[in-house]
Amino acid sequence: MLNSRTGIRRRANGEAPRVLLFVPPYTRLIEPTSHDSAFARIGIDTFEVMKRAGTPIGLLRIATVARRAGYYVQIVDSPFAGWSQEHSLVKVDQGHLIRYGLTDTQIREIIETAQPDIVGIQCNYTVQWGNARALAELVKTLDPNLVLVTGGAHSSGDWKNALLDSAFDFALINEADRAFTLLLDALTHEGTDINAVPGVAYRDSRAQLIRPTQKSSYLSIIPKRQDLEERLGVMPLPHFSFLNMNHYLQPYHSSGARVRKHGAWAQIFSTIGCNVNCNFCYIPKINGPWRALGLDWFDLHLADLVKQERLAWR
Repeated sequence: MLNSRTGIRRRANGEAPRVLLFVPPYTRLIEPTSHDSAFARIGIDTFEVMKRAGTPIGLLRIATVARRAGYYVQIVDSPFAGWSQEHSLVKVDQGHLIRYGLTDTQIREIIETAQPDIVGIQCNYTVQWGNARALAELVKTLDPNLVLVTGGAHSSGDWKNALLDSAFDFALINEADRAFTLLLDALTHEGTDINAVPGVAYRDSRAQLIRPTQKSSYLSIIPKRQDLEERLGVMPLPHFSFLNMNHYLQPYHSSGARVRKHGAWAQIFSTIGCNVNCNFCYIPKINGPWRALGLDWFDLHLADLVKQERLAWR
């Protein structure tokens, strides 16, 4: 599926193509601790994997650029939007794999209301790949003509298996800040060339994997050589208005317990990429080398976050 028929139709009618971005629902394990374990010796009788979720900064980045390019974009952070909703998904040995986040029924209603032309599903954690794949299958059962795109650390780092093992039409490899909007443009304009999009991969009509170009989609950011306006052109401030910050009042996030007990919290960043090369982590491969965005960029980011809070998060 190399174009979005509904997106092309909307554009021909003078409407903005619609893009719906998801963090899929997540799962975690709950099981009894072994009677001779260190947990049991200190009085802990249940082992529970912590709920892992955080403000989806990667989706905010690509959504901000896409909206500037004229697309109507929505973000659905399923784990946080349905934080208190848990149910047993699979019985595992003596424990259970628990799903938390929005239900399939709620997700169906969101998609039917949004009427998107293109759906993007993030997968940052390898352990959550099954949930991203299940959401992709759900989307295709609702409308097989919806174009499905995946990205994030896992989908990008293992893009071959991601495409062969799922209903996704496209995977975006490496940083998608610029490439995602270029892909949207190619999907929603007649006669455009998908193969010119940096970092894109897909299956052809014979189910063969195609990665048309090895051209890097890494962002070139060098504070010593670029002034603030130039860096903002490469990396605009991610706009938190895409999120319902009431969903971020929970006491925990992916880094553990929050420091302050009250108010919504937001994860932000001052650098991208990494040079550490831990053998378990995709990030150096996906996001490339460590790059600072600059103290002036970070200060502006903080000030913008405070401004948005005053306007919308009361």
